[in-house]
Amino acid sequence: MIRAVLFDLDGTLLDIDVDNFIETYTRSVAERLVPEDKERGLAVLAGSTYAMLAPEVNEDSNQVCLLRKLSDALDRPPAELWRSIHRVSKEILPGLKEMAKPIAGAAKVVQAVHERGLKVVVATMPIYPRDVMLERLRWAGVRTDWVDHVACLEDNRSAKPHRSYFLEMADAVGAAAEECLMVGDDEDQDMPALAAGMSVHLVLPPRGRPEPTERLRFGSIADLQSIWADALA
Repeated sequence: MIRAVLFDLDGTLLDIDVDNFIETYTRSVAERLVPEDKERGLAVLAGSTYAMLAPEVNEDSNQVCLLRKLSDALDRPPAELWRSIHRVSKEILPGLKEMAKPIAGAAKVVQAVHERGLKVVVATMPIYPRDVMLERLRWAGVRTDWVDHVACLEDNRSAKPHRSYFLEMADAVGAAAEECLMVGDDEDQDMPALAAGMSVHLVLPPRGRPEPTERLRFGSIADLQSIWADALA
C-alpha cells in the first residue's frame, strides 16, 4: 500500500529548459557573490555545490555545508553569503518564469493524490533555497497546500541519486520506504529509489526498455493513477 508519492519537479511536473535555467540562475548568484571577478565566482559556486552533493549524507544540512564551503573560499561570513543568495534569487526569479510551463495534467494528478489523503512530496534536487523551490512549484501549477514536504537546501542533508536521499524524503513525511512511490523522468536520478525500497514510476521508459515489474512501471504522469490503481487504492 502506497502512503506517500514523491514527485520529481523538472521534466515531471514542470516543463522547463533545465540547462538554461541552471546556467542563468547560477551565473546570477555567482556574479552577486563575486562581482569583481564573475568567472571566479562561478567556479567557486560550482565547486562548492558539487562538493556539497558528493557525500552520501552531509554532517549538516546542504545549506550549512554549501555556505561553509563558500565562506572558506571567499572569506566572507556564511550569513552574509546567504543573504546575497536570497536577494538575488528574489530579484531574478520573475524573469526566469518564461522558461517554464506546467506539464499537461500533472498538477491535477498531484491534487488527486493529495485529495486521496496520501502524502505528497516534491523530491527534486535540493540545490535551491526553499523559497525558490516553492516558486518553481507554482510555475508547475501545483498549490503549496497540496504538498507535505519539499526538498530544499535548508532541510536536506543528501541529494539524488544517493539512497540516503530517498530515505530522507520518506522519513520527512513519516513513511517507510516501501510505502513510497517515486515519480520521475530521469532513469539515473530517480530509479535509484528502487534500491531504497521504494516503487518507481518513470514518465519516460529507461534505456533498454525493460518489462514493467511490481515495483517499476512506465507511462505518462496523466496515467499514473490508473497504472498504480492497485497500490494507490
